[in-house]
Amino acid sequence: MVPPSVYNDQIPPALDGLIVQLLSKRPEDRPSSARDVYNALDSIVLVTPDHQPPASIPQLNRLVRGRMIGREEEFSQAVSLWQKTAAGQGQFLLISGEPGIGKTRMVRELSTYTEISGGKTLTGLCYAEERTPYSPIAQMVETSLEDRYKLNLPQPVMADLLTLAPELRLNYPDVPPNDRLDPEAEQQRLFESIITWFGALTKHGNLLLVIDDVHWADSGSLTLLRHLARRISRRRALVVATYREVELDEALPL
Repeated sequence: MVPPSVYNDQIPPALDGLIVQLLSKRPEDRPSSARDVYNALDSIVLVTPDHQPPASIPQLNRLVRGRMIGREEEFSQAVSLWQKTAAGQGQFLLISGEPGIGKTRMVRELSTYTEISGGKTLTGLCYAEERTPYSPIAQMVETSLEDRYKLNLPQPVMADLLTLAPELRLNYPDVPPNDRLDPEAEQQRLFESIITWFGALTKHGNLLLVIDDVHWADSGSLTLLRHLARRISRRRALVVATYREVELDEALPL
């Protein structure tokens, strides 16, 4: 169903997601009890000054005109996860299949759905010919910093993010590099900085993170994604990773 915020952009994202859950045709997607509904309503902040009205009509038209054929059930399941995300239950979704089966199309439609419900999408791509450490995460970091979100991140966190997006360092001349540590300690600090960045993003609204062709991801990116997945349960974020089953190989870290 179309989220109520398409017609009334004053509805907070969490309330929007709860209404969609309550009206779901699938019993397993609805809250399990009146107490769950009461608790969800009690946690919703009705005044959201940072909420920006979605550009609903053009995006809704995109979704209607480009309706997928033969993937309605899978798309419905993905939307159900997004609705749980909007209610404050972070989710992690893997989409697999052979090339050309429609993974990218389904993710694109899900991204459109999230945008008409007031969410934000960040995307990172993995490439067969390039295994730069943390490349898909770096692409998302770069997009978020270019958009100049008011994240109010501590300088040490910003310094770590700029190591992933060094081409943006000139935009942040007042952020000094962090002290060097041994490799294991540096990785742990970077991971915690990414968690801080991620948490700051979710405070601005519901978030969809997409990693495309994750079968080509480097081992560092996969370790970071695992670390993120373990910390996502109470965040308003859905992480989606697509991969080709036919590309899986013992030589690849996935």
